[in-house]
Amino acid sequence: MAGTSSSPGRMYSGMDAQAREDDRRDRLLQAGLELYGTIGFHRTTISSLCSTAGITARHFYELYPTQDELLVALYQRIVEETEAAVTVAIAEATDGSTAAVSVIEVASASLFSQLLGDKRRARVVCVEAVKAQGPSSVVHVGMDRLHEVIDRVYRLLAPRIDIPPPVDPSAEVLAWAVAGAIRELLTVGLGRPEGASYEDLVRAVTVIAARAFEIPAELLATDRATTTS
Repeated sequence: MAGTSSSPGRMYSGMDAQAREDDRRDRLLQAGLELYGTIGFHRTTISSLCSTAGITARHFYELYPTQDELLVALYQRIVEETEAAVTVAIAEATDGSTAAVSVIEVASASLFSQLLGDKRRARVVCVEAVKAQGPSSVVHVGMDRLHEVIDRVYRLLAPRIDIPPPVDPSAEVLAWAVAGAIRELLTVGLGRPEGASYEDLVRAVTVIAARAFEIPAELLATDRATTTS
């Protein structure tokens, strides 16, 4: 079968065939991040990707038959890294004493840090993957994962603030609404560098999520006082 081997193959620069393939894949993903995240997907050519990655066109096509497939792989990597970082942040924040709103803030701050800390990542996820025709299904996968993270936060908060866990369709719709709001706020943060501050975005998500999760206003105020004292 093409592209597979039962032996490690010849060594070049201290790397076997699999290590060289992994290295080329990583360089292409980095090139995709740089070009898609700056000049955009539709203005990027395979030639420019290969030049930026320092590989040949033959090696590009061995790994990704089309640019759409490279964009999908890059989108998936960004989403996976973001989900992992937010999950760690939530785990570290939920020590049994952390205020409910603080957990939302920590999760939101981690997400925005992952995506807006390097605006190329936000552009790939929020702009280029959405505009491209081919990877539309992977955008839904990304939103599914964001929805799952929101649901995880909700379930962690429910016992603390005496609200029922999401068991009906309306709760699912609310979680999707929060996910959509987050994506829109990412676009705001991406397109308005002199506009809303990082703190404004985190606060906006916190308020939206708190309202969606039906955190009582008095508890919201109490938690805010706790987290800012």
